Amino acid sequence: MGDIEYKNGNKKNILNYYLRAFKSHPLYREEEVVTKIRKISLTLNYWQEVKKEIIVRLEQKEHYRMLIEIYLKDHDFDEAYNIASQVKSCNIDDKEMVAKALVKDFPKMAAELYKMIGEGFVSRANMESYQKALYYFKKVQKIYFSIGISKEFSSYIDKLCSDNVKKRLLQKQLSKLNQ
Repeated sequence: MGDIEYKNGNKKNILNYYLRAFKSHPLYREEEVVTKIRKISLTLNYWQEVKKEIIVRLEQKEHYRMLIEIYLKDHDFDEAYNIASQVKSCNIDDKEMVAKALVKDFPKMAAELYKMIGEGFVSRANMESYQKALYYFKKVQKIYFSIGISKEFSSYIDKLCSDNVKKRLLQKQLSKLNQ
């Protein structure tokens, strides 16, 4: 029904149709429905109002990935960063998605997210995890060097090494950052 009305130009009705669908089944085809709601409400200049409703609903359902996607599309980087950095159930993919979006304009925030991911792998205490941690620490290193704070990176790695002095496999991986 929704697509037919949209093609006929009745955008207010279709917006209401999709909003009802989202509210009654917020996780069913959510990304597709929210994308349509956003597109239509932007053309009607209702997005900011509609967005508030959607955000409240997604927060209640703890559906953080969709929240992050909405915030990134709207260039609300602080909100996306806050979710990625503070919500414990936010996964690696979500953190990485936010970090990639931040790296150009907010490199320190991106580096913080990459550090969180790397530190998460360090806590798993096995060689495969240490290799994954190294991958993210290299991203941090690249960012720090690009913004001229390489000494800060060296201090961070030194502290990481001293905090994990008994983890020889980790020490070996971290030594690759100095090469």
